[in-house]
Amino acid sequence: MEFEIQSKDTDLTNFALHLVQKNEILKHLQRELKNLPCGSDDETAKKISDLNSAIRQNLSLKEDLEEFQQKLDNSYNDFFIRLRNKFPKLTRNEERLCAFLRLNLSSKEIATINNTSLKAAEMSRYRLRKKIGLNYNELLPEYLQSI
Repeated sequence: MEFEIQSKDTDLTNFALHLVQKNEILKHLQRELKNLPCGSDDETAKKISDLNSAIRQNLSLKEDLEEFQQKLDNSYNDFFIRLRNKFPKLTRNEERLCAFLRLNLSSKEIATINNTSLKAAEMSRYRLRKKIGLNYNELLPEYLQSI
């Protein structure tokens, strides 16, 4: 049973890291497209604009997050139940943040998955820490793993 849990954790971590890598590549491509000279060619400008739109849509693709959420729910159903019992006022996003932290994802990785800034991810961690009343000397991921 412990092996099965560890296997699910590994699968979730791999999926999350895949999302991180995909989003980082898309952001890099988006930056590169912005640096391309458009010139006066309307067709080239239209293609660049279309590519930027496609990248933006892929970055905010909810299907990836929904699939990840489904995997989290399947793997961590008991965790979410215990978390909701202990902290009933947590929002869905805060619960998902707890799962990311339980997987030992960094703030940078969480920001990339959520397509937000690093500062936003750090603020979310700070607010979560305050909401659950965690002391500053306790590590948030370790605390969540103990739930």
